[in-house]
Amino acid sequence: MANYLDKKELLTEILNSKNKGELTPRALELLMLMVTKLSTTLKWKNPMDKQDCISTANMDLLMYWKSFNENHPKANVFSYYTQIIKMGFAKGMHTCHPEIRKDIKITNFSQQSENIYNI
Repeated sequence: MANYLDKKELLTEILNSKNKGELTPRALELLMLMVTKLSTTLKWKNPMDKQDCISTANMDLLMYWKSFNENHPKANVFSYYTQIIKMGFAKGMHTCHPEIRKDIKITNFSQQSENIYNI
């Protein structure tokens, strides 16, 4: 199965966009393609929820696309934007259905360490 997106092209377009100070049309197209493809990997009970989550993910991409740090030793352009999209989906779903997370509490898992938590 061929990849739907070339990571090198995405990186090139993002770097061009950062130099220009705005997303190039191709960079925007590639980011929107990522949102569309990632949205098909989830099961949506309600088509309106899917559209709301897609919109939230697109908005997050528009807000945070400049934050990609290509100089970071572990920089991965595809993973960076995939994570923004996934978090956008989660934010969108939480906005549509705040009751879903109402009963989730973060509790301390271990008395010895304050950095280990259980959800």
